[in-house]
Amino acid sequence: MISLNENFQREDMNPADEALAFKSLIDSGCEVETVSKSMGVTTRYVQGRLRLADLAPEIFAALAAGDITLDVAQAFGVRAEHDLQLAIYNQFTSYSWSPEQIRTRLSASGVRASSPNAILVGREAYLAAGGKIEADLFSRIEASPQALYAEQRFSGHNVNIGVRQRREGTGRGFRG
Repeated sequence: MISLNENFQREDMNPADEALAFKSLIDSGCEVETVSKSMGVTTRYVQGRLRLADLAPEIFAALAAGDITLDVAQAFGVRAEHDLQLAIYNQFTSYSWSPEQIRTRLSASGVRASSPNAILVGREAYLAAGGKIEADLFSRIEASPQALYAEQRFSGHNVNIGVRQRREGTGRGFRG
């Protein structure tokens, strides 16, 4: 770790090299916090580089070769599924989308943590039911790739509220 730290401090490593170096340290048993402290960066920075290391190999190779920018690579890192990343990447090479357009396409089936449905269901209930929450390590927004489940939970919750309101004589409830 000492030689990596010296290289990290002396020269600007490209993001792909940083990603591989951080991944190697984590794979050898180092904790993210330890790596971040020794390199003088935040844990979020290390986590972001680890997310880059886990990109689909074709996308990571494009980053390493300088064929795509760091912003574009980070946009692909919004989702972990390589098949989905590659499907969007193959379209990207034809249309030259912006990073935001890539994020939008990758997140299309997700639900933002700030959406009313996600707030209604709640993080703990969603996770307890087997939901998965992915953090976009390159922004402050969380997205859930399992939008359908959240929508089902939201619909079920509304039905339960409607039934209770009708039984109690409050609100309009659902008409049968």
